[in-house]
Amino acid sequence: VSYYNQNYIRSILNPDIKDKIRIITEFSKDLGYLRVDLTQIYNSIDNLIINASDAMAPKGGELFVKISNEVFQKPHEYHIYNSHETILPGEYILIEVTDTGCGIENENLSKIFDHYFTTKKNFKNSGSGVGLSIVYGAIRQSEGYIVVKSKVNEGTSFKILLPKIKELPKEIIEKQEQTKTSLEPNKKIKQNKKKSKHSDQLSFDFDIDNEEEKPVFKASSLAIAEQSGIRVLLIEDNDDIRFLAEKIISNLGYEVVACECAEDAHEIIKKDKNFTLMLSDVMMPGMSGLDFLKIIRKEIKNIKVIIMSGYSEGLINEEETENENLKIISKPFSVAELSSKIKELLNQ
Repeated sequence: VSYYNQNYIRSILNPDIKDKIRIITEFSKDLGYLRVDLTQIYNSIDNLIINASDAMAPKGGELFVKISNEVFQKPHEYHIYNSHETILPGEYILIEVTDTGCGIENENLSKIFDHYFTTKKNFKNSGSGVGLSIVYGAIRQSEGYIVVKSKVNEGTSFKILLPKIKELPKEIIEKQEQTKTSLEPNKKIKQNKKKSKHSDQLSFDFDIDNEEEKPVFKASSLAIAEQSGIRVLLIEDNDDIRFLAEKIISNLGYEVVACECAEDAHEIIKKDKNFTLMLSDVMMPGMSGLDFLKIIRKEIKNIKVIIMSGYSEGLINEEETENENLKIISKPFSVAELSSKIKELLNQ
């Protein structure tokens, strides 16, 4: 929760109007436990906050972000995504993002989670429409719900409900107990507390003389991996997809340098060749991703590559697809799919 302080929220708002937006936050304590992919949830909240700021352009307005406990005593039905959903009774963590922006017209409310549907066609940085569809998928994958209410010229409210688990899973408790009992007082122990990018995610490494007996406890099995020295070059001309990919990469613990065309990427690698991985779109204005792939392979030997494409993989020849340092991911992709692809390629 502390990650979403007002400074962070303001840093991700539309830069043209962020100083015209009043941010109001309300965070409860003792929220309890969730079994979710934290990277997906963080990206979902970020996406809703950014959309909210875009909806308030150019005049600005108020942005309300709330994270609290919510209890449903009986089933609650609501309409979303061309269907009726039912929120089951139980305890939930509520994440609410509300703006005082332009609102969404009734005829568009049932379409906002469709792939490539966007209401930002007249906006300066027009969106692609993939963001909300990924948010919807991430929340449903977490067995949660997302409720939308909107009124034209008054604003929009997105409410995410994620089911709580009443206590830590048995396997995590057992792992904690094993860690405690394995630490003998006659051994020299150095405790390193490593704080990840998100302040509520900590990993504790206990260094023991005998490496084979070294236990590792992570406060969350979903804690973001901390990798040092891995830098990623990202090339994507679509603003929404580039932002999403950049967030995924940075949340995995890697440093990312992002640009919107292959020509800019070429200028970057002329001065800086310290990259382990490149993510690149295929079809871009000017030089294509495949043309730049030939260039970067000459400049940086053995660089690992992920090609992002909304088209057929047939665009890439058989020799390339058999290259162990190259993976292909189809658009639109989910947070989990891209995260998995990156980890698979970097760990091989």
